[in-house]
Amino acid sequence: MGVLRLPRLYFQGYNYWNPSTFNNNDYSPPIDTYDPPNAQLNCPYLHSQGVYTESEFQDWSVVPIPYDKPEDKVPPAEWAYYGGNQCGFVTENLPKIQNPNFSKPTDFTHVTGYTDASGSYQNSDSWIDLPLQFNLNTISAKLVDVNPVSFWSSQIFADSFTLGSSDRGFTAPVKYRMHSRWIGSTHNYNATGDLIIAGTFSAVFQTCFHKDDIQWLDAESSTLATQLRDAMASPEVAGLMLRFTNYDTIYFQGDAFNGICPGELYLRMEEIATLYQEYNQAQEDYQKGLSTTKPPRPINHAYSRVVGWIGLWKQGELVSVPEGRLLIPFPNNNGSNEGNDGIKVQAKDLPSYPAQVTLGPATVEVKVNGTDVERLSVDLGTAMPEYDSSGQKANFGTVQLGLLLNNEFQLIATLLNDKSSYEQTAGVVDITEIPRGITADNIQNNPLVIQVESYDSQGDSQTPVLALIETPLTAQTDQRGVYVNQPNPSWNNDAEMPTFTVKVQYYGGQPLPGGTTLALTQDENVELFYKDPNETFQPYTQDTPPIPVTRDGEVTIGVRALHPGTPNIAFSPALPEQSYVGAPFNLGNAETVASAFYTVIRCLPFHNAMADSFEEWLRTNPDITQVNQRVFNEVYNTYHLMYPVMDFINSPLKFQEWRGKILRVTSPELFTSSQYMPVTRALSAGQRRILELYDQYLSQIPPRLIVDSISPAKTTPVTEPLPDKAPPVKDTPPNKAPNFKPIAIAIVVVLALLGFGYLLLH
Repeated sequence: MGVLRLPRLYFQGYNYWNPSTFNNNDYSPPIDTYDPPNAQLNCPYLHSQGVYTESEFQDWSVVPIPYDKPEDKVPPAEWAYYGGNQCGFVTENLPKIQNPNFSKPTDFTHVTGYTDASGSYQNSDSWIDLPLQFNLNTISAKLVDVNPVSFWSSQIFADSFTLGSSDRGFTAPVKYRMHSRWIGSTHNYNATGDLIIAGTFSAVFQTCFHKDDIQWLDAESSTLATQLRDAMASPEVAGLMLRFTNYDTIYFQGDAFNGICPGELYLRMEEIATLYQEYNQAQEDYQKGLSTTKPPRPINHAYSRVVGWIGLWKQGELVSVPEGRLLIPFPNNNGSNEGNDGIKVQAKDLPSYPAQVTLGPATVEVKVNGTDVERLSVDLGTAMPEYDSSGQKANFGTVQLGLLLNNEFQLIATLLNDKSSYEQTAGVVDITEIPRGITADNIQNNPLVIQVESYDSQGDSQTPVLALIETPLTAQTDQRGVYVNQPNPSWNNDAEMPTFTVKVQYYGGQPLPGGTTLALTQDENVELFYKDPNETFQPYTQDTPPIPVTRDGEVTIGVRALHPGTPNIAFSPALPEQSYVGAPFNLGNAETVASAFYTVIRCLPFHNAMADSFEEWLRTNPDITQVNQRVFNEVYNTYHLMYPVMDFINSPLKFQEWRGKILRVTSPELFTSSQYMPVTRALSAGQRRILELYDQYLSQIPPRLIVDSISPAKTTPVTEPLPDKAPPVKDTPPNKAPNFKPIAIAIVVVLALLGFGYLLLH
């Protein structure tokens, strides 16, 4: 149902992002600060830079060093050293700008209009201009990458969503995390060169709210609200769907950067490094009593344009994936999508570079009545690129939706492609005037296509080009990010195997042909298993035939970690007696990942042996100071150094008071919540076990380990049992980070590292 059923509400404005960029390794080589698989600092690299102590690390982090050319310099902490991973819609109050060197857009995200139940666009209602916000009056939603050095695995963790205020709109809990979909680097030609970093990228996020969870606030005063509530009375409606597109991201906003050309990335990097250094000096003066004013942190948000809509969520639809008929770049190698980039097209009135791009994916949903087609709803959220940061759409002449019948293009409708139309309905186009030759039968069994006009380099002549074509089969999962711990922990013999479910669909939900199969890519970091018709997990190896897909289209896959890392598992569905028709998958190419079918696995660091060693050591009744130091080194050191937003707790009494809260916010039960710590989700089961043992040790006066009273550590929530004969995996203790800051009482640092004070005070 998604975009198809009415009414549908629209909004636009900006999103804000406040990541911590120190673990991104965007400039590797030569800057290799972080060891992603083991979630720790890359100590050999740091030593090669002459960095051995905490003070040396802090100084080195904010001094620009050469990247590609001697004059192109970047601070190792990158552009958002003081980020805390917060994200959300820009409102009057969010994000809070405390440092006068920075600013935010004034176009706050708000409701702009809606398409009513009869299909007419309306811009008058008591809900118009209402703001949107995640986690109203509590801690912010969080943006977290499954793979910290990737652009294809972003997630948003939120606890609630509110449209409106205390007396108008609605609110609902967010029970499902959002994943970036339709990621592409060519949503903007950047013709004026003022978009930097990920400025030309776009992505779609989606989540859904169960209708029984929605709390309506004075809905009777709104025609739109009344229509939504009436529509949700249908048994086939599960609730509401929220989908939004982020694009045209801007960075370094504020007076400090106004004198620098927007496209000058490295000059802006040098300026932010100067602000870091000035803050460090001001903070030192404040701590020494030389200044009475606490300096504001140089928090450098990024901002993306956002358009989105809220509509009806149908029973059985995926939560975080835009479903429907998926149109992807037309293959340019005679029909095989395997490893190709898709047809590229050239817009009018552009410089010689950039020349040609592939369009982004689009979806179409179809409503039929007997043999007639009543309506098509097209979502062009990330399909058509802009010229530059102004948001004006690139000119591709006449843009048409059609059907490919016997390899001939059959026109269905011409699509508007301008900024005003795009922003008004968030890229959604409803088509109700269907040509007579387009019937329910031929539209349900033939591929939809989008045709544009591609221009020569002078923009003088154009050629109609089939730019997007429907892929008959899709293979999608709501579990785009799967976290897997080292198996077989000694303290929890009942740990289950994480799973994810792939949903295979044919022409947007038509009955799957018998003999449809699904193949998976392999990776040395994981073992894969698939659930057979007897509900038993079977190993999936390079020699395993493609998995038969049952009529319900669902395939359950189990994952077992062999090594720490972040493997990508791609899905390739195939029809009987045909080669695989899955979308092209090449994560090294930002133009192909947009329409790929995959999930990202985070095999968390292997710390089981470290936890076992820590437990054995506690039996010797070590001195509490030694225990504090060891916990700091083995669990917290990396977080403490890389995330200065966490480093402000300086009282052992505060830690003792909050120790229970530490265990609460690191609990796996909070894993999908905005409250979970560490926000990067890089805490292993072994480190969590150390935390529990540590808390137990401190709870006894005098400290003395009572082994029988220690409950087993819990691992990331999973749903399926491990195969009975699964082979054991050898524990591999990770390399320990250097002792940057020997401390007398590591209790202080515990809080500083995980940011619990930040969590409780914001």
